Amino acid sequence: MVKISSQVLLGILVLLLGILLLIRNLEIYDTGQLLQYIPSLFILLGVYILIKSRFTSITGPVIIILIATFVQLLVLEIVTWGTLITWWPIIFILIGLDILLKRKRRSSTPKRSDQKVDITAVFDEVNLSNNSPDFKGGNISVVLGDSELDLKDAEIGSSPAKINVTVLLGEADIIVPEDWQVEMDLINILGDIYDKRPNRSGDKEVSTEKPDLIITGTVILGDFSIKDK
Repeated sequence: MVKISSQVLLGILVLLLGILLLIRNLEIYDTGQLLQYIPSLFILLGVYILIKSRFTSITGPVIIILIATFVQLLVLEIVTWGTLITWWPIIFILIGLDILLKRKRRSSTPKRSDQKVDITAVFDEVNLSNNSPDFKGGNISVVLGDSELDLKDAEIGSSPAKINVTVLLGEADIIVPEDWQVEMDLINILGDIYDKRPNRSGDKEVSTEKPDLIITGTVILGDFSIKDK
């Protein structure tokens, strides 16, 4: 069975929304009836992220689900703006609980042995440790959140592992073993990309060794770093 990452699923939803809006604006077809159910798709996205992350990411997906649910009920005229104004502080309650519980989560970082990772941190902090004997890569998506992937105990087979990273107004860190060769091919838009490994940040020589890890993706108004401790 083909596994779809949350990053791909989010891209599909945004693409679908753009297509429906364009079709309506060009008066090719009235997509109004379809557009009114778009919020339900984001509810499903939040549920998918919860399940996919094995509930390591909670606050962000729950906020997505709550906002999308309120919008869907408003669009269908099931609730009024007055109801929304009454209940919107729930979001602050969730954020407060998340802040209080972050220390506990940090002290018990989940460890996985999956060959591929799929991390999504939306309005949330997600830390994961991987010790796979044949790590192959995966996806990291961070939007207004923080993420750390610890690969110090992971091993790579014959082919380089590949990780695609998307950071928007957030921060993502990857910790790798000291002997790994890492190749980064990231698009940076008003963000910062760091190689915090000793003697690497100022090393301008191009290594001829085959990379163990290839990192691609985009950093927009955020931070991304590689380190070995």
